[in-house]
Amino acid sequence: MSSGKKRSAIIVLLFLLLAIPASLYLVFRQQELRGRAAPSTTLAFDPQSVSKSVGESFTLTVNINTAGNSVSGAELHVQYEASKLEAIGIDIASEPFLPVVLVNGTVNSGFAFISLGSQPNTPKTGTGKLATITFRALASTGGGPTLVRFTTDTKVAGTGEVGNVLASQPAPATVTIGIPQTPTPSPTLTPTPTPTPTPTPTPRPGGGGGGQVTPIPVITATPSATLAPTPTPTPVKVVVITPAPASPIPVTADVTPTAVLTVSGLVLFFVGALALFAL
Repeated sequence: MSSGKKRSAIIVLLFLLLAIPASLYLVFRQQELRGRAAPSTTLAFDPQSVSKSVGESFTLTVNINTAGNSVSGAELHVQYEASKLEAIGIDIASEPFLPVVLVNGTVNSGFAFISLGSQPNTPKTGTGKLATITFRALASTGGGPTLVRFTTDTKVAGTGEVGNVLASQPAPATVTIGIPQTPTPSPTLTPTPTPTPTPTPTPRPGGGGGGQVTPIPVITATPSATLAPTPTPTPVKVVVITPAPASPIPVTADVTPTAVLTVSGLVLFFVGALALFAL
């Protein structure tokens, strides 16, 4: 081998000996910088402020923004005032940012917890919804708010990151609870009676100005009495039977009481005479 070729081979060998350590240094340096990436993930309640009456229910959603981190899991520890609020349940959100439930949601007096994660080998970046917490208002807060807040046990894990990647302690949600208002009954309207018109007095005829007026008398019609018709007297028919050899002939006459007595006396006279004659 000529001296020129030997010189070229030595230069290439020296270059490789220098390049390999430099490459390894850059790789390890990048991993070290990645492990020391600044935590930038944030959590927040939505809505941040709630106003309700005693007995009403409402829901708070937990949102996440990973910023510069790549997130693979989250533990949510929520604390609230048990004398004012009752946690009905904590559940994974619809279309969740971290879709795997690692530990089911549980609620206890004053606390709520759930643990969520990403699919294996698919960490998440960006923004989305993690979970929802449903509360019921128990008592009035007296005009001031009560707080729903994340405890310091709340953590977010990042892929290739060391420790908790939360940038800061998340802000609490404020809940103001009032006393239900009793509806005021509507007043009942009483109809106003229509006034009866007063008859206008008619001035006395022939009177001068300022004379007295005489009210028009109201004549009330009295129903007429119904007169019963006077019955017409029916003539009395008297039948006088005179004894005779022949068939008695009835005598019918319209006579007065005096004539009846006279005829009766004559009849009795003739009857008595006949009786004496027979003796």
